[in-house]
Amino acid sequence: MKANLKGNSYSRKDLESEREQLASALPEQGEELEAVQADVKVLRDVRRWLNQVLPSEQYRQTAEPGKKPSVQGNLKGRQERIRQEQAEKRQPPRTQKQQNMEL
Repeated sequence: MKANLKGNSYSRKDLESEREQLASALPEQGEELEAVQADVKVLRDVRRWLNQVLPSEQYRQTAEPGKKPSVQGNLKGRQERIRQEQAEKRQPPRTQKQQNMEL
């Protein structure tokens, strides 16, 4: 404990007062944490349903091991896929020519 102190001596009263201060702030932070956890639960539910509904190549993206996925990279990839899909829709359907071959 002495190795982590800023000064050469410590006061037990100061430590007790800091502990009481932190203990009084704990319930307030607990309420904030519960609100955040509720939001995270909703987001997890949405992600789970999206994974079930959308095809894997359209939504699911995995990150490299040890790295977090880049939000900007995800957006660029998604925009590129949307552009490709729109370009495919604009192209007229290909008609196959029939070849008349006699044997």
